[in-house]
Amino acid sequence: MTGNARLLIAGVVVASTLVGTLPAYALAAPPPTAQVQDQDPTRFDQDGHVVSGGRSPQGKPAKEGVTALVNAPITRSEIRRRAQSWIDARVMYDQESWYRNEFGRYRQDCSGYVSLAWGLDDSYVTWTLPPLMHRVAAADLKFGDVFWRDNMTDHSNGHIALFSHWADAAKTQPVVWEEYDYGHVASIRPWSAAYASEFIPMRYNNVIEDVAAPTPMTREGTQALEVGEAQHFFGKVGNKIRHQWWVPDHKLRDDWGGGDVAGEPTTFLFNDQQHLFYRSANGSLRHFYYIDGRPAPLDDFWANGGSITGDPTSLVIGDTQHVWAVGANGRLQHWYWAERLGAAPLHDEWPTGVTVTGRPSVFVANGQQHAFVRGTDGSLQHSFYIEGRGKLTDPWAPAGSIVSDPVALFIGDTQHVWATTANGRLQHWYWAERLSPDVITDNWASGGVVGRPSAFSVDGQQHVLVRGAGKTLEHYYYIQGRSLPDHDTWATGGVTTDPTAVTFGSQQHAFVRAEDGTLRHFYWFQGIDTTEDNWGA
Repeated sequence: MTGNARLLIAGVVVASTLVGTLPAYALAAPPPTAQVQDQDPTRFDQDGHVVSGGRSPQGKPAKEGVTALVNAPITRSEIRRRAQSWIDARVMYDQESWYRNEFGRYRQDCSGYVSLAWGLDDSYVTWTLPPLMHRVAAADLKFGDVFWRDNMTDHSNGHIALFSHWADAAKTQPVVWEEYDYGHVASIRPWSAAYASEFIPMRYNNVIEDVAAPTPMTREGTQALEVGEAQHFFGKVGNKIRHQWWVPDHKLRDDWGGGDVAGEPTTFLFNDQQHLFYRSANGSLRHFYYIDGRPAPLDDFWANGGSITGDPTSLVIGDTQHVWAVGANGRLQHWYWAERLGAAPLHDEWPTGVTVTGRPSVFVANGQQHAFVRGTDGSLQHSFYIEGRGKLTDPWAPAGSIVSDPVALFIGDTQHVWATTANGRLQHWYWAERLSPDVITDNWASGGVVGRPSAFSVDGQQHVLVRGAGKTLEHYYYIQGRSLPDHDTWATGGVTTDPTAVTFGSQQHAFVRAEDGTLRHFYWFQGIDTTEDNWGA
């Protein structure tokens, strides 16, 4: 997932601040009825500039200062979808070729790629694009904006690239999506601050923001998040939360928390904000959240000291944030907040058959909220909320059944729970109304596993990663139609923490700590073997 990045284009090295001069007409909104001539192919240099014949990239003599009709409004998510199509297809840079897909036919160079992404009616060049865009502050750039340059005389330095995100907190090193040179495909690449400083940050006049609509999650928050191209992991290191994240060709880190962290956090993404909850040393429930553009995360308390003894878990349901944790009284506590409900989180207690301990696991099934938690007697306790009926409870496994905290998933119409047992087995419980009135159980590993499993579902398959007794990372997965789960080993040793397993798109990922405290990251997707890289301490 890492590689060497080519940071200089055409060997240019420049100063270190974003500066540039844009012709005055290009700073204004485009005239509403400006048009461009229909033209034919010809020969250009590597960024679409004419090298013979005095013609435009479409082939016929171009009228100076004439541009195309203002094109239709487009959301940033649609820009991403269109631009991603060339990344996925590995479209090769070639100014004399046009690539056609479901989004149309566009020239295979830098400005052709931006024309595709913005849904323009033709393949523009760097000097005909300015009337369609306006300048913005670099710190305000969002996905789908661009870095642009052109001297507007001989166009010898013209280039344009889609902005994705910043690779550094100072917002000087952008990661861009671009077509940039012969021999290369449409790529996601970081730029150096020096190279970026030669470009002007610009925004398409007709871009519109996506309407933020919270999407109910079908599974709980974990310690890992995907935000755009960035992959994030949050874990306890000392008395702080170490935040480590990967963007193409970069691994970064910072620390969250108030220096009072007592356990592992839970995280989720809500309206593009990163939210994190953890148990503090004095038993309070602390909440940190990051809003893009802020210099640091904000924080508040959801429960005062002495409130919880176990690590929290979380879930987003519609517009409401939910957190569960075991309270000091040995009962399952629940906090929830939505802007429409008021300024402070609300709280209630959920019933369990016995006192409970550890970290719960939660999901939503058919509009119902379900929580599973380990009883102090080793039972598997189930507590759930049904609108109109209130909070109910039933045990899924009797005393002495489990020694680890459970992990739960809702897949299709079936509720699933996994936990490890005293004899080292990976035990699986599941229930669906169509299968049986009773909970069904089977054994996925006959011995040798320890700790809390982590699970996900992809393409209808059930996947569980769990720590082996020999500090291995074991992977069990069930494919519909097979009689037993399959198994492979992702790490043969050196694993010291319970895994966090997630899917990012179609990729399967797992994170664990190594004996030296560094973060080991494993990933698999179709066509490659399980691969490991180390994200550092």
